Amino acid sequence: MAEASNRHLALVERCKIDALSSSGLSFRAICHELGLAHTTIAREVKRNHAPDGRFEAQAADAMAVKRRHHASSTPRKVTRQHLDHIYFRLLDDQSPDVIAHRTEDPAMKLSTTWIYELLAREVANGDDEWETLLHRKFRRRRRSRNGNGAAHLIPDRVDIDQRPAEVDTRKTFGHWEGDTVNGVY
Repeated sequence: MAEASNRHLALVERCKIDALSSSGLSFRAICHELGLAHTTIAREVKRNHAPDGRFEAQAADAMAVKRRHHASSTPRKVTRQHLDHIYFRLLDDQSPDVIAHRTEDPAMKLSTTWIYELLAREVANGDDEWETLLHRKFRRRRRSRNGNGAAHLIPDRVDIDQRPAEVDTRKTFGHWEGDTVNGVY
């Protein structure tokens, strides 16, 4: 079985599920055929079956696309009770992470990320009091860089693959990592 890939099923995979399930194979047999988890297939059939109970790939794909589009376009509903709950928990010196994980009421459950987004939105709207309640100030998220790191900052840099062969012998001063260490032994 393949590793979990955290991706959505494609129409081609739904067509294969449709064909294999209509031929009478079980979810586990289909999962071995497609390299997916049996729970993925069971969940797909449960969520996207037709009203008569049959699984049809085209209809299932349309339902999944509609559900995904609706989920991304629906704004999260945050009520005044959410804001009050977060505000009073922050007054008690609790971090957004603690607030998110220790809230028992399902109606008040929000993720840590969502709490930070909510607080950032309140601060952007001019309510600076929220920022003063946090232990740490907001940090801007940086985009991840490509694999070069800070290599572009070093002028006339020679890549490790292009260094001379004599460096590997380590017979010359300066070719050992410890040569430039200055300290007490």
